[in-house]
Amino acid sequence: MPHLYELRPLPTEVGGVPIVWFDSSKVEVRKGDELKLLARREKGNLHLPIDPESVFIPLGDGKILFINDDYRARHHRRYSFCGMDESPFHVFVEEKAVDACKIGGPEGFFESLVPQIIKELRDRLDIADSYVRQGDWFANRLPFSWEEIKQFMRLGRGKEFGIEEVKKGSLGGTRHHFTGRLAREVPIFGWDCLLLEGVVSAPDHSDLVLSGGPHAVAQTANLADPENAD
Repeated sequence: MPHLYELRPLPTEVGGVPIVWFDSSKVEVRKGDELKLLARREKGNLHLPIDPESVFIPLGDGKILFINDDYRARHHRRYSFCGMDESPFHVFVEEKAVDACKIGGPEGFFESLVPQIIKELRDRLDIADSYVRQGDWFANRLPFSWEEIKQFMRLGRGKEFGIEEVKKGSLGGTRHHFTGRLAREVPIFGWDCLLLEGVVSAPDHSDLVLSGGPHAVAQTANLADPENAD
């Protein structure tokens, strides 16, 4: 895992996104303002602290995993996943994702981000190439119609489940919004799932059209700050 002191010269960009290096030891921090110490995205740039012991791991496809070694950041958000997706992005991830990278490399890291219900559907349902993503939200088309799911609910739980027609409702309190048909806490393979059919929209992303029936939808796993994810 390459430390910054091993990288000469320091990288100037990742996936075409400019890197602005800053010395966190010279940053004055007041209580409640600790984010100034951390890696972050500001507009189209990535701002990364230049502590020599920090770790810079290329993941391929214009993305990196950055581990901030500044002692003042250790009790806050240390692990950054950032680079270029549809646009520049930065999110904090949990240590579990870092451990997955150490064990399985980039492939292990990316697999650790896939929500468990999406893995179950991907691996157990006979639907080729059905999983899609917009930023930190995944969706997998189900092989059932809304009416069939209603029947399963009547047989399995003896009750109906509610279907809502939503106009631009937030997904999980994030900046991703949904318009269309929605059902909450529907049991699929032992998981209480959010089901959607319609359009998911978000700043800096193309609209994600979920058509042809209900889709199970879940946010990226192992995010440290899910509501504020890029």
